[in-house]
Amino acid sequence: MKLFKGSFMLLISLIAIISLNLQTVSAESVAWYDGLPAKAGQWTPVHSDHIYSEPFNVTGVSSVTIKGYQYFPADSTANVKYQIVLRNAIWDEVLAETTVTGDYPKEGTWFSRVLTLNKPIIGSVSLKIINLNPINGVKVAGNVYK
Repeated sequence: MKLFKGSFMLLISLIAIISLNLQTVSAESVAWYDGLPAKAGQWTPVHSDHIYSEPFNVTGVSSVTIKGYQYFPADSTANVKYQIVLRNAIWDEVLAETTVTGDYPKEGTWFSRVLTLNKPIIGSVSLKIINLNPINGVKVAGNVYK
């Protein structure tokens, strides 16, 4: 009986240790985005072909993960560029980018991409979402994780 009790306690301890390790590996959500960028190349005071997430801190990390959905409301395929940028008064400095082609519905399987920063950053950046489709706007939403 003592052997069983000792083995049982060892098993419980191992489960607790594994649980703690899994929690430290999990990603932290640092920003979200949600919008409807207009068709590619369009810019008005109200609509643009791109949107930004809220700023988020990337001090000490070399990459971030984006997970989200995107779909084109008409008979076409979504084609969207995602960039990690340092926003400046005149231009955005691109630190990482990826293009996601295809429809990923909100109720279906979302896409996931890892973006590796091209240099270390101390401070905040934003996710810039650019609609590359020249026909119409595209619906996008998701989260950024570090």
